[in-house]
Amino acid sequence: MKEKEIKVLMVEPGKAPTVTTIKNELSSLQEAVSIGANYVG
Repeated sequence: MKEKEIKVLMVEPGKAPTVTTIKNELSSLQEAVSIGANYVG
């Protein structure tokens, strides 16, 4: 059975890693990845 939510380790530049829960859907995964991709250091 497919999980509705998954736990992930969010690692963002300049921040401490955090464990968070996101929906196991393509749009949620894309949004989580785009957070780091938009970083300009």
